[in-house]
Amino acid sequence: MIKLEIPIGVIERAREKAEEMGVIKGSFSKGAGSLCGFIAEGMLLNYLKEFGAKEDNTYDYDVTVGDIKIDTKAKNCNSAPLNTYEASISTWNIKQKCDWYSFWRVENNLKFAYLCGFSKKEDYFARARACKKGERDGGFVFKSDCWNLSYKDLVSPEEFKKILNEK
Repeated sequence: MIKLEIPIGVIERAREKAEEMGVIKGSFSKGAGSLCGFIAEGMLLNYLKEFGAKEDNTYDYDVTVGDIKIDTKAKNCNSAPLNTYEASISTWNIKQKCDWYSFWRVENNLKFAYLCGFSKKEDYFARARACKKGERDGGFVFKSDCWNLSYKDLVSPEEFKKILNEK
């Protein structure tokens, strides 16, 4: 996991995109999650710029590096996440046509983002545990059915760059 300062340009672009998109029907966060997600997308573009990362922002994926399609998953946070925290993918997103996922935490104050790791799509669902809406995980109650995997089980950001270098 790596901690990255969020540049003002990423925040400004994310705000524009979130405002343009508006609140998605059924949004749990009433649109706040869109800003978080767009910040994570901008941060991923910055993190992978040396590999020629390009914004694609489709339903299926957000960023491409060559022919590799990466979808970004992001959560808000108040402080640095622990390695024991989990990545989540809602059940309604499991049919996205991407190759990899990147997982982020974005501080609510928009100062820092944490790149928690990456996972190949097929590896993620082979290893993740199914969580049902209404189930509890400590103090957290799942708002929808999803698939969770511990951050410690993800490919590290540094290792992902090594994988890209081998392509």
